[in-house]
Amino acid sequence: DYGGDGRFDIYLRWAGKGSDGYRVTEVCTDGTDGSAKDRCAGYFVMNPSYKDSSYPSELDGIKVLTSHELFHTLQDAYNVGQWRTFTEGTAVWNELQVFPDSPGTWGDYLGFLPALFREPERPFDKSMGSGGAASYAYATAAWAEFLSERFGPAIIREIWEGCEAPPAGEAPHFLDVTEVLLAKKYGTSL
Repeated sequence: DYGGDGRFDIYLRWAGKGSDGYRVTEVCTDGTDGSAKDRCAGYFVMNPSYKDSSYPSELDGIKVLTSHELFHTLQDAYNVGQWRTFTEGTAVWNELQVFPDSPGTWGDYLGFLPALFREPERPFDKSMGSGGAASYAYATAAWAEFLSERFGPAIIREIWEGCEAPPAGEAPHFLDVTEVLLAKKYGTSL
């Protein structure tokens, strides 16, 4: 009953300094009805204009934001509690899947990569950091891209499906899901 009807809501509003947009989680399942808990729905906010932004064009800015934030919405429908390094990395990866010919999505992806390669010893399941350190989480898109190229893009969906919490249980950690999936379906391991 949020937003006037059942369609997904996107609000145009200035997101704030240094931000192009963000998602908001409005309501989540609690598992009391026997279903998975922490499956959530919400909306996202994006800037009403991308003139004078870092994107090559306003359309590129819109493509980056919509593909990124809508993917967060899909992630939240599986489980809202995964590490931000996984959620942000796969959201950036999704930009390339949806708009592979957009200079904006490639600029976004390539712009984040140095943050990953500056800290090769940093575990994927640690805090994403703040300020410039937050770029690390977005740069983990390289890992999603590797998995996608090696095993096919469906593996990212399969990992997200495995992250859904069982009824009355806790959601599995994305690295545990990945390990099981790689062993069971692809005959390899992390």
